[in-house]
Formats: sequence, structure tokens, C-alpha cells
Amino acid sequence: MKLSDYLTEGKIDKPAIFLGRVSPPTIAHQKLINDAIKKYAKVYVIIVEGYASSKLEKNFLSFKDRTELLKITNRQAEVILARAGYIPVILSDNNIDTSNGIVVVCGTDRINTYKAQFKEVDYEVTFDEMKRTDDDVSASKVRQVIIDDDFKAYSKMIASGLDNKKYFDLFKRALKVKGLEQLESKEFSWLLPLLSEGGNAVKEAGTFLRQGDGYKVTAPEGFVAIHSDGSVVKLVDRIVFSQANFTMPKNW
Repeated sequence: MKLSDYLTEGKIDKPAIFLGRVSPPTIAHQKLINDAIKKYAKVYVIIVEGYASSKLEKNFLSFKDRTELLKITNRQAEVILARAGYIPVILSDNNIDTSNGIVVVCGTDRINTYKAQFKEVDYEVTFDEMKRTDDDVSASKVRQVIIDDDFKAYSKMIASGLDNKKYFDLFKRALKVKGLEQLESKEFSWLLPLLSEGGNAVKEAGTFLRQGDGYKVTAPEGFVAIHSDGSVVKLVDRIVFSQANFTMPKNW
């Protein structure tokens, strides 16, 4: 962070807001927020997350977690949690000064939606359009490379300051825990009786791996569970079956 980022002289005397999940903060988030910090007197990062959506895997980090992470990646931004996404109410509830107007930093795809929310306000609203490029990194892409255990890809996508094994391993554990929480939720609770210790749900079907001139009994690939209401979930044992499947010599 440069000294100029702490000075307000020469900056536009309006607060700027950015709405997003930042779960986790990517290099794109970091650049966007830092660019806003350089331009505007005050920058707020508003994390909109209802109680229901907080249970989703994509929101695997708590608000407190993300606040602490943004202190590392974008220290000068103030982080706000909103339980609903109506922006004028968020500004009012958090006593954000709109007397000089407000700047909304967002992508082209969000402008019309956000504009509709400000039709009845009595202050000026400006939109600082964030141009999308092919090099943009989404948080969903970062979450996927974490799940794939691809640290090299992660370190190129994650915000600076988090590009190390410490945070990679923390995020990996947090995603695993959130996945288990979803499984225990009402939506997937019907699956739990099918799972036994070690994650092997099907005991009757024998599964074998060829070893030399014989075979070794191993865990099944996984299973597809179909609920009476039509819900379908496929679980695959990536640790045992898939690893063996990809590493066994093939006679191709």
C-alpha cells in the first residue's frame, strides 16, 4: 500500500461502494478495490449475504473471516455486512454520508439492476463501470482450484497476501467443512444414513483392483443416490478409486 492511498487530497469527495461476496478475495477483487481507494475519499465493500445463502458452499467463509482477509488485501476499505440487497437501505442503516452523492463500482451486467434501486433517492448516484476482460478471475474459479488441490493455479488467482500455502490450506479445510455442513442440512440429510465410516456407502458390491497376477479388494467408485422426491446426488470417492483409476498402468 502506497502513502498516497492514505491521503484524501486530490481524491473525489464521494464515498464509493462495491458489492460482492469476495469468497475468497481474488486478484480481480484486489485490483478493483485498490483502484477505487486511489480515486475516492472512502471505499466500502458491502457483503450481501442472507441467512439462507450463508449456508451455501460458495459462502464458505464467514463475514468475520472475509473482514480479516480484506485487512490483508485492501486495508483501507471498510467492510459492511448486509442481510438484504436493497442498496439505499444499506447506506442508510450504516450511516454512509450521501450528501455529496455516492459512487457504485460494479460490472456492466449489474448497472441496470442497481440503477433501478436508486429511482426514489434524493442524492446523486454515479456508476463507475468495471469493464470485464477475459483475464478476470472469479471467486468460483479460485474455489474450484482449491477443491482440485491445485496450489500453482491458486497462487496466480488469489489476492496478493493470500498467495501462500497457509491460506491455501485454511481455505481447503473451510471448503471441506462447508461441504459437510451442506450434507447435514435438511436438503441433503436423507443421504446421511447411506454413508458409513470412511465414506463407503455400498458394502454389497465388490470392487477390485488388478495387482500383478491377482486382485485387491478396494472401495467402490461411489454411488448415485435417488430420493423418493426425485432428488439425485452422485458421490465419487476421489481419494481411493479415482486416484487408482488414473495411476494404474493401462494396456492401451
